Amino acid sequence: MVIRLLLNLATIATVAAFLGTSAKAQQSENWARCVNKENKFQPDLSIGACSVLIQAGKESTRNLAIAFYNRGIAYKRSKDLGRAIADYDQAIRLDPKYAHAFFNRAQVHAEKGDTKRALQDWGQSIKLDPNDPDNFSQRGYYLATLGQNLEQAIADCTRSLQLKPNDANAVGVRGLAYYRLGENAKALADLNESKRLDPTDEDVWYLIGLVKIKNGDNASGEADIAKAKEIKADVAEKWNGFGVK
Repeated sequence: MVIRLLLNLATIATVAAFLGTSAKAQQSENWARCVNKENKFQPDLSIGACSVLIQAGKESTRNLAIAFYNRGIAYKRSKDLGRAIADYDQAIRLDPKYAHAFFNRAQVHAEKGDTKRALQDWGQSIKLDPNDPDNFSQRGYYLATLGQNLEQAIADCTRSLQLKPNDANAVGVRGLAYYRLGENAKALADLNESKRLDPTDEDVWYLIGLVKIKNGDNASGEADIAKAKEIKADVAEKWNGFGVK
């Protein structure tokens, strides 16, 4: 009886250890799926895994914030912007200093056309993480494409370039802002530099073409616009939609 009892206790301990190891392995797998950037083409995998972690109620406050944040990313990729914002709200509630959550929520607000909230969130993201160049370049891009507060857009892109030199996106956006202000020489200088850094960007080719045409260099400008359309056929429609002509 004693030996049998000891064996049973040993078996129970072994099973418990196995179940504990199995549970940890499952938790680790869920985290890998929840945060895995490769899931951007299969956001349902991230949503499902993050949801399991959230609903289990076993994570720390910080980890819960991370799970909500990553599920928000997946919802955004699924074009479910309302749920994306709701999850970023939860991440920020759990961690009010979560700069990336403010940054991503700003992008969703911008996509929804809520300019006021987008700019508020980018401002908070910059306040929390003033050394992230993307904070500045993304706010600058948003302002420049809308044609709003162009001086701030230029300042943002300049700051972004101080933090991350030779960023084709930031210098190109600054060129766009200069173009909207009618400062064509500065615009062309920045856009040409952006093209040098990234010759595959159709937007830069198109904007260079517009600047050249404004300067009276029609033949060269039309050639650049044709090159932009070779890269992406609907590039003109995109910029026409923003009133950039």
